[in-house]
Amino acid sequence: MSSERQYDKHLASLLDNRHLSAREVANGVAPSAISRFINGRSDLGVHRLTKVLAETGTDPAEFFQTIATPVKTQSNLRHQIVHAVNTQDIGYLYALSKQELLLYQYGASRIHHLNSILIHAVALYLEKDGTLLSKSDSSTVAKYLLAVKKWYRYEFVLYRGTVLTLDTKLQYELFAKLIENSPLDDMQPIIQLDFIGALQNLALRLFFEKKYRLAQRLLERIDISKFPSHYMYTRYKILLLRAVADFLVDPSSESKNKIKRMLTLTAVDLKLPLTLRDLSWLHELGIQTDLI
Repeated sequence: MSSERQYDKHLASLLDNRHLSAREVANGVAPSAISRFINGRSDLGVHRLTKVLAETGTDPAEFFQTIATPVKTQSNLRHQIVHAVNTQDIGYLYALSKQELLLYQYGASRIHHLNSILIHAVALYLEKDGTLLSKSDSSTVAKYLLAVKKWYRYEFVLYRGTVLTLDTKLQYELFAKLIENSPLDDMQPIIQLDFIGALQNLALRLFFEKKYRLAQRLLERIDISKFPSHYMYTRYKILLLRAVADFLVDPSSESKNKIKRMLTLTAVDLKLPLTLRDLSWLHELGIQTDLI
């Protein structure tokens, strides 16, 4: 069947409310592109959706074909990965990665290319030292693979929601590598907030595990100039986390004053009053401030 006929077929399916749920469609593109798409009856409309896809560089024919693909195949793949990680079968992971790549090369959906990259990364870092992240951190990695759609074409748009969210653990370096290669200036505001929240969670996890230098290296990798000036909250939060990491690596009055300065700048420049909740994690780390 030609690409055009496939497109017509899936467009008709969408209009007739077959195959696709509202969540599948809403999750199929960047969250800012579609706020609500309820079974083809919202004011968004199929033609507007097609326009949005075109703007993101996504081929509509492939999009409709892809999101109509049963999610069960992805779920089965996830179980295979979890089993391989739990049994430390690195050879199987490499073979699985190659299998996914071949599927893509022989014309299957681009999601198989993304699967191949993810599986290869898991195998590589398991082989490296076996240091893994928690389940929530690994789902964060999957989320940010989706956010960097301009880094690796548009695979990250196609399967938002159904792309592999590993139920196992993933090594810290994979997350850092994604940050290092992500065009953060292209992120939508909602993704920026998700990003900084995930980054803080990861940084705090490393802080509380006393992996201060690891956290310091991660935070230093982020080029804050990539963030537009109107996202100053994101910039300040990264600078604050850097200041905390610097203090934990080498405690001094100067580095402590840097933390206080960043907190003050955030409150004054962004007109955001500091609360006990904002400072609680600092106090848990043993860093006392006199700002409240």
